[in-house]
Amino acid sequence: MRLVAAHIRNFKLLEDVRLEFSTERDRPLTVIRAENGSGKTSVLYALLWGLYGPQGLPSGAQTVRLTSSAAPVGVPVEIQVIVEFERVEGDESTSYRVIRTMLETPKGNDSFERGQNRLRLLKRTTSGFEDVPGDPNTVIAKFLPPRLKSVFFTDGDDVQRFISGEGMHGRQERVHEAIKALLGLDKMRIASEDLEHVVSKCRREAAQSAGADLEALERRLAELSDQIGRTDQELATVRTRRQAIASDRDAAQKELTELRSIGDIDAINAQIKRLEHSLAEFEERDQTLLEDMRTAISSQSASWALAGSKLLAGFDVLDKLAGRGVIPGASLEVLVDRLDLKKCICNADLSDGSTARRNVEQLLAEQRKVSEHRGHQTQTFHSARLGRAEYLAACEGKTDFVSQRKRVLAAFAANRDKIKQTGADLEVLREKRASIDDEQVRRLTDRLSNAQAKFAEASESIGRLETQLAALRERHSLAKAEYETAEKAAKVSKLLVTKRAVADDLKQLITRTLQVLEVDHVRQVSVRMNDMFMGIVGTDTAQAGAVFQGVTLTPEFDIVVRAAGEGQLDPDFEVNGASKRALTLSFIWALMEVSGQVAPRIIDTPLGMTSGGVKTRMVDAITRPPQGNSPAYQVVLFLTRSEISEIESLIDDRVGKSQTLSCNNHYPVDLVHKWDCDHPIVRVCGCTIRQFCEVCERRYDDAHSLVARGGHNG
Repeated sequence: MRLVAAHIRNFKLLEDVRLEFSTERDRPLTVIRAENGSGKTSVLYALLWGLYGPQGLPSGAQTVRLTSSAAPVGVPVEIQVIVEFERVEGDESTSYRVIRTMLETPKGNDSFERGQNRLRLLKRTTSGFEDVPGDPNTVIAKFLPPRLKSVFFTDGDDVQRFISGEGMHGRQERVHEAIKALLGLDKMRIASEDLEHVVSKCRREAAQSAGADLEALERRLAELSDQIGRTDQELATVRTRRQAIASDRDAAQKELTELRSIGDIDAINAQIKRLEHSLAEFEERDQTLLEDMRTAISSQSASWALAGSKLLAGFDVLDKLAGRGVIPGASLEVLVDRLDLKKCICNADLSDGSTARRNVEQLLAEQRKVSEHRGHQTQTFHSARLGRAEYLAACEGKTDFVSQRKRVLAAFAANRDKIKQTGADLEVLREKRASIDDEQVRRLTDRLSNAQAKFAEASESIGRLETQLAALRERHSLAKAEYETAEKAAKVSKLLVTKRAVADDLKQLITRTLQVLEVDHVRQVSVRMNDMFMGIVGTDTAQAGAVFQGVTLTPEFDIVVRAAGEGQLDPDFEVNGASKRALTLSFIWALMEVSGQVAPRIIDTPLGMTSGGVKTRMVDAITRPPQGNSPAYQVVLFLTRSEISEIESLIDDRVGKSQTLSCNNHYPVDLVHKWDCDHPIVRVCGCTIRQFCEVCERRYDDAHSLVARGGHNG
């Protein structure tokens, strides 16, 4: 089975998202680029919900609201996921379409009402798509067994827990379950159980014909078999419950960590208050600087700065006129005043009829004959002398208009930058404050505490049941030997003995065949897993001090990491995060190769905690096209920009389809462009890992020389 396309409507923030997946044999990789909070996990959950329904979601997400938190209260919303896939049947490839639809009506406080979810499975025929007869869930389960959904659909943050996190027994359970499902051994196990019932029936008939003693032994043997069956079933139930509890615990821990990583609400409020105070001061300073600029532009120094060269040329003309005695002229007002006072400024008598008075009157008459233009020249000459002195003094003290203007403009620009930055910081903090829900933190803390207590209780029950099961099997073995001894001594019909012996032989044959198949396939998976893992971590076993000497899948379905000196490393505590991811992916890839299973391998953020050569080798290993007659496959990776960094060329060689997810909640802090949408939403565009557009462009995208504007509009 290979995914072809998906159309997701109204699932969380995915209002209308269409995705395409690569089905090319030589380019098996599909890349969906998305930063944290851009809808990667929502897409993964939407695909799980579309294929498996609510039970396909992690236990912690099965009872949460699936519609957007921005959806209006009381208005029914239709959630729909359409998944198109193809499946090779014989020599032909057949196309299918899964359509799952459900109405959800948001209520207050994140509560909701749901209608029945409706599922259709259609198959392409010569007449178009037609409904597949039978139960769609059953048919889909044959294509993609629900118990293996964590193998096909993997959260990168949880991928390493497949081989660590619950100790050796938990690891063995998951590994064994994956092997049984992918190798198709379940039907043989069912046949073995059916034959066990036949053996028990023959034994019971033989005992009834032989007498009370043998019949009592048979009842005891049957009772022990029933107890083993019930205990085994109870153990499987508790293990399943513990796994669900672990998923819920991990989901609560992840959500709680994300909330707490936003910050402490009191500290954020204090930061907001400080920034608001700073912003008010910067805005007040902004007005002061504007007033300084207005004052400066209307000052005499501004005139000198703007027309200084012309004024200095005028000074030269006035100086030349003064040099020729044309200016300055006498002041008429001074002469009139002296005549009125009848005393000259030299203290001479200017009384009527005096010679001195006649001289002044003559000078006054001559001055009145001087043109009005010369008077203006004289006045300008006196003003210019004072203005030139001020200008020279300003230049000497660096207080001229040009210097002032530069200083004020620089201060104004710096202050405006502070206003802009402080405003942006305030917006970020206010968004953080809005994202923190104290009640949600409390609920998650309680949920995590309850889950941890339930997990411990389930683990204790598993230990108790495993001890009981071992004791019951030992008692069953002893009772069986006692029964067989008594049966030989009793007179039992040969026909009944023969029927029981045949059924028992067939059961033993199937059991041994299962063991051989499991051992053989385990060996093949072990070899391939070791090659792949050692290639990813880049360890040379011949080099002194090499940490890893290899990995082995044991007949008991445990994954053993071999260390130097024939020692072993505990995957839970002694293997780093990147190596745990490499080990899990190596097991899954090896198992799917050995089984010949054609199924999608979808991983959300697989490269966390990996870098450099390990990251490159990991992507190379999980995206390498199949060789020879190996079955085709597809791998879908949800990658952030940081995960893509340094492996662009490798992705270019392997990728068949690329898309980018973005969320408008990231504007303006990270997204460059504001969308024409007034509520939170995730959109998809056709940009590859080397492109950006008005939907997906993020700040610093263009800082990478390999990234170019894509021109897609989503």
